[in-house]
Amino acid sequence: MKGIGQPPVNYFSCSIKPWMLVAALLVVFLILISTEPVSAQCAMCRASVETNANNGNTRTAAGLNKGILYLMAMPYMIFAFLGYMWYSKSRKNKLVQDELRERKISNSRGRES
Repeated sequence: MKGIGQPPVNYFSCSIKPWMLVAALLVVFLILISTEPVSAQCAMCRASVETNANNGNTRTAAGLNKGILYLMAMPYMIFAFLGYMWYSKSRKNKLVQDELRERKISNSRGRES
């Protein structure tokens, strides 16, 4: 753990070179344009849901939709958690910097007297 007199470490700052950013954006773009249209479910799931819907059982379709929503929500929850951790870390660093600034000001005033 760093001492009070040392500046806080910024773990989230990084130096990304422009060519790395362009390369990453190019890869993302190529991945997005190379996808082919797909149905919402795999063939087995779709056939099972259609069969159950034709027989009057809509609970299977509702269960499948809830499962899809659950799987879709997980990445958002992970990003929200990481965002909260980043926010709390940056807020803590700001408080430490403010405290150090106040100590420097009070020390400089004490020396002038």
